[in-house]
Amino acid sequence: WVNFRSWTLFGDDGPERRPTRTLGAMIDITKRKHAEEALKISERRFASFMDNLHGFAWIKDAQGRYLYVNRLFQESILKGLDWKEKTASELWPAEVAEQYELNDANVRESRGPLHTEAPFLLNGEVRHALVSKFPIVDHKGAPVLLGGVAVDITERKQAEEALHRKQQELQQQQ
Repeated sequence: WVNFRSWTLFGDDGPERRPTRTLGAMIDITKRKHAEEALKISERRFASFMDNLHGFAWIKDAQGRYLYVNRLFQESILKGLDWKEKTASELWPAEVAEQYELNDANVRESRGPLHTEAPFLLNGEVRHALVSKFPIVDHKGAPVLLGGVAVDITERKQAEEALHRKQQELQQQQ
């Protein structure tokens, strides 16, 4: 791959103007083209992985604004919302957003991952998710972004609660 530029110089002005010489420069850009193609492949691989993940995934900037969400998050939770560069408090009810922002702050301050349960809204229903939040670092190891993955555990929690109620009923009968 080469990038080629040329310039034509002209003699006399007016109707007698004629090209007198052409100058050119050529630069080998093969390495840049290969790097661009490798980046495209990496981006497609990342998008494919994230969009086929059986969970919600997102990336936020240092101010807590959503920069990326995977397909499941976008199609099931955000459903047409204008979410790009919005914070949790701009997207969710105050009690939900507050917990998200506290957990984000915990990750930023500790510079380590956080694994917790958190509520989320789906079709107006409060559901529960097992959430992992973690810092994403730059080339020097400094945290610059915040990543997250969540899996809906509502049915599991409901089953556990039903089992607990049954156990209590059995203990009361004894």
